[in-house]
Amino acid sequence: MKKPLPQSTKLFLLLSLLIAMCDVAFVGIAYRQSQNALVTALEQEAKNQHASFRNSFKETVNNMLQIATFVANDQRIQQAFLKGKVAVESEGGGKGQKQAQIARDDLLTIVAPSWAEMTKQFKARQLHFHLGPGSTSFLRVHKLSKFGDNMDNVRYTIVDANNTLSATSGFETGRVYSGIRGVQPVFALSPDSNKKIHVGAVESGISYHDLLQNLSQTFDVNIAVLLTMEHIKANVWPDFLNKRFKKSPPFGDLVVEETS
Repeated sequence: MKKPLPQSTKLFLLLSLLIAMCDVAFVGIAYRQSQNALVTALEQEAKNQHASFRNSFKETVNNMLQIATFVANDQRIQQAFLKGKVAVESEGGGKGQKQAQIARDDLLTIVAPSWAEMTKQFKARQLHFHLGPGSTSFLRVHKLSKFGDNMDNVRYTIVDANNTLSATSGFETGRVYSGIRGVQPVFALSPDSNKKIHVGAVESGISYHDLLQNLSQTFDVNIAVLLTMEHIKANVWPDFLNKRFKKSPPFGDLVVEETS
């Protein structure tokens, strides 16, 4: 028959158990506190990144709108654009013919030097003149071979600017790439009636590239903008789409629009 444990031994074991339970509880509390602190820190970091993105996006939009405003207020550009509008209308619409091409060349001659400087200063990559109402391409300064196509069902920022006769801006997908865009309606004085005529709209656009690069370096993270395959196929030119997929193959139903 075993001897009963001395009272002092029982007390020692009880205290040891209590200490062990306290240690476990302390470790659990410390772990939970560290978890909560980590989650809080990550949430704050995400908020900081989101706020920085919003501010950078807003600044980029303002830059594009500033370019479009500068171009839209140049009287030489207004008159050249108006001649183009009149020529296209008299030559059957769309691309127009000889007189429309002369006006297009004149407009390019006026805007090309300023555009070259803007691409250096703001890294803009798109300057596009659209005839209203709706959105019919008159001159893509960034892609001279493409003009005359109607984009009423693609370029809603342009359609809105030409309908409301006020500036629009934001992110939108076009025929070639998605971009951060600023759009201004263009008006010109008619040489015949001396009345102000709505000609169309001009837009300036830029990709996400520099914005993502700056944020990536600031926060030491990698960033990507993804678009769905359905969205891309519904908007981008098929010939450009094939080139794009060769350069950046899609994965699943997603396409990389831009990445750091």
